[in-house]
Amino acid sequence: MVRRLFILWKWWRTAALIAEIMLHSLAVTVTWIRKRGAFLEPKPNPRPIIMVGAFKLKMLRLTARHADWWNVSSTSVAVYRRLVGEFEEACTDVGRDPATVRRTWGGGCACAPTEAEAQRLAAIRGSPDDDDDFDFVGTPQPMVEQMRPFIELGVDYFMLDCGGFPDLTTLELLVSEVLPALHASSS
Repeated sequence: MVRRLFILWKWWRTAALIAEIMLHSLAVTVTWIRKRGAFLEPKPNPRPIIMVGAFKLKMLRLTARHADWWNVSSTSVAVYRRLVGEFEEACTDVGRDPATVRRTWGGGCACAPTEAEAQRLAAIRGSPDDDDDFDFVGTPQPMVEQMRPFIELGVDYFMLDCGGFPDLTTLELLVSEVLPALHASSS
């Protein structure tokens, strides 16, 4: 199992390197995956964004070296704060300014006019007792307070799985109340 994980990591690391080289030069030769003289024409303009979801040390280092965006999913602010420290250390190790990598967060979101309704929407998505699956849950103002610490840690892009879909309550409250409040507090 460990060998298989190492091979997958090695493949991913090589694939990221190949993509980066092909976006900047004409050809690349990689012997261990049996692809020689690979090229990318025409070169995309603008260059595509490379986003990597990472929370383990090897992937954080790979993200620091190659990614434009760094994503962490369904992670509490306490865990995210620790990951930010590890990511910034990985950036320092590879000689990169951490501020050059956009920070994103993805996960669940259940917003409703009442706390009981928000909890009902959240229960549709998953278990509230799962510590490894953090979601934003609540009425609009508490939702703002849950998101703000992530913004203070550098997140400026949230990808949210709106609880209760096809019920649009969460989406409507995000657009009409949560996002305007977050925008007003950052201005």
